[in-house]
Amino acid sequence: MHFPMFVSLENKKCVVVGGGRIAARRVQTLSKFCEDITVISPELCPEMEILLKEQKITYCCRKYQHGDGKDSFLLVAATNDRTVNHQAGKEAKSFGAFVSVADCKEEGNFLFPGIAMDEKSGAVIGICTSGKSPSLAKKITQQCRQLIKLKFR
Repeated sequence: MHFPMFVSLENKKCVVVGGGRIAARRVQTLSKFCEDITVISPELCPEMEILLKEQKITYCCRKYQHGDGKDSFLLVAATNDRTVNHQAGKEAKSFGAFVSVADCKEEGNFLFPGIAMDEKSGAVIGICTSGKSPSLAKKITQQCRQLIKLKFR
């Protein structure tokens, strides 16, 4: 079981290693809470290209390099390369960052939750199944999003 902790990402640096669809979903969520998101990837998927055009990310068009997570408060490793995810996560944790490794939850020190929120009221609901059932977490998140829309219309 994981303790649900809500932290401010204001004036904090978040690094996302990876430019694919999973990384894009993480950035879409993070961008609601953080204004300093750096994405490191040799390529970007179409969803990530949109985030770049909307100026929600700073983009480093290259592969992950040693030291990229040094100044990060939070790092998400979400590439399609197991070795890169492992290296990025291990290094960022050694620097004291909160780390989520998309393809190996045990290598991170936090789990990226499903989020349901209402910006007007400030209501934020985080959903986590401690990594045991991502499909259940997704279903609960979708239900909470519908509930919060009905409640705060």
